[in-house]
Amino acid sequence: MISEQWDLGQICRYLDFPEEAIRALSAAEREIAKNREAQIRLDRATDALFIEGSREFEREGEETAKIAGVDRKSADMLMLLRGLPRLAANYRAAGIDESIFRDTAHDLLWKLRECRACFGVWGTFVTAWFPGFYRMTRFAVGRLQYEPIGFPLDEYEGLRRGDVVYNCHIPSSGPLTEEAVEDSLRRAAKFYGCADGIFPVFCSSWLLYPPMAEAVYPEGSNLEKFYRRFTILSEEKDEKCGDFWRVFHRFYSEGALKGAAEDTALQRNLKKFLSDGGHMGHGRGVILFRAEDGRTEE
Repeated sequence: MISEQWDLGQICRYLDFPEEAIRALSAAEREIAKNREAQIRLDRATDALFIEGSREFEREGEETAKIAGVDRKSADMLMLLRGLPRLAANYRAAGIDESIFRDTAHDLLWKLRECRACFGVWGTFVTAWFPGFYRMTRFAVGRLQYEPIGFPLDEYEGLRRGDVVYNCHIPSSGPLTEEAVEDSLRRAAKFYGCADGIFPVFCSSWLLYPPMAEAVYPEGSNLEKFYRRFTILSEEKDEKCGDFWRVFHRFYSEGALKGAAEDTALQRNLKKFLSDGGHMGHGRGVILFRAEDGRTEE
């Protein structure tokens, strides 16, 4: 695990950041260091990451960037990186295995890559996503991320509104293989104390939107197998295709669709689906995973 001593290069290399990103973030850090007020603002922003219910990290991060004259996305990434030594100490105090910390902290790498692809900047544009990690309500366990929530629907197979389920998130960390998903579910069931019974997993995602999934995912593909694991309980169309950027690294418009890349099967299939009048959306689904045998309850 990383040490409690702040060292930007050491932390970035622990997270497998590209050297180009380390140079860019180091340059931003030097600009912030030139201004005492900017340093104070950055420290306040970092502290606020750990305070339940606080959103001061957003305002203080914005002020840091303005005062220092650096890109807000890079300033926010520096804020998140500066919080990692404290988070590592909190993991050690809680007796949580380093593999969980490493998987969780690597979400910064996935968001770094997304920001670079979408904006050409080494940083992050989804800063509001991160407090759950720093306040230790959300953890990555292998390929997937989880956080306990109250079941948001009325009833399903013994689940009732408000019952604890484990909200699942799918980071952009590579192939969503059947083996990696199975491994994550098993390990998460153990982590959350559900290894001897049913591990109830809930997910709300664009990946689970039935009209898109049925038309776009090739039969037998990793995405199709992941989608089939879930019982879809509700769905909602998104006319604005707000998750378009996750596939094409640009934000949706008719022009963006026409010029969208076709480098992967997912890009080609989704582009055709949208060009033919389809829409993206969100599906909400459940897995009742029995960890002892890897079986999903029907």
